[in-house]
Amino acid sequence: MLLVAHLAFLSLAQADLGNGDLLAVCRVALRTGKRVEGVVLVASGGYDRYLSTNGFFELTNDSIQSMPLLFSRKFGGFEPRDGIVNETRVTGVGTRVRRFKATTYFLYDMSHRTPSGLMDVRNELRAAIDTTALSLTRDISHHLRYELLRYIPLYPGVPPNLFLGWEDPSAAPEKLAVKDIARFDLVRDPSPEWLKRIAAAESAYCADHAEDPDLFLPTWYHRIVNESVYDNLFRPWEY
Repeated sequence: MLLVAHLAFLSLAQADLGNGDLLAVCRVALRTGKRVEGVVLVASGGYDRYLSTNGFFELTNDSIQSMPLLFSRKFGGFEPRDGIVNETRVTGVGTRVRRFKATTYFLYDMSHRTPSGLMDVRNELRAAIDTTALSLTRDISHHLRYELLRYIPLYPGVPPNLFLGWEDPSAAPEKLAVKDIARFDLVRDPSPEWLKRIAAAESAYCADHAEDPDLFLPTWYHRIVNESVYDNLFRPWEY
């Protein structure tokens, strides 16, 4: 079963099925001191070169916006900032203090879907032919579309449908407010209990879809986190 998931993730980019979803067990430390774990959608699959990657985005009131922190194989965890922030930085000319208001959002990539939930390439193409120089110039611009959510869609268990990028209403996630989060981590080594849940969900899904000739499974972050071959599937912000 693990082989099925890996083969799907590696080869479907060249097949009609496209890339599969990428899921992860995540660990969240709340500002109250409580810790919770669940399943989060790292990236939605589709027919693009890259995965439609989710992440975080911090917006400030002083026009200085931090770059989005998209999930990747090297994601090292994140501590959301919300409210008034006093930031002290040591520079070559002394200490600089910056006071600002920050609002952190969960960045949910919607580029792979239209409002109706159908695939949408969302590319613009312009071709210019220079018959004198015998050259052809082709410019492609990719339009990315994100939802800025004030919560993280978190599944307390492994959803039975497994494909979270299409939001099965029968397995709606919990909405964990970003402002309540002290730290968010993608788990690289899930506990034996989580591994058992994942294996059971995969077995049940395969049994329910045994007649499907295009059956494949999403893959899991902990299975690829140490494999650099997957790096080129995570879309960079400068896309």
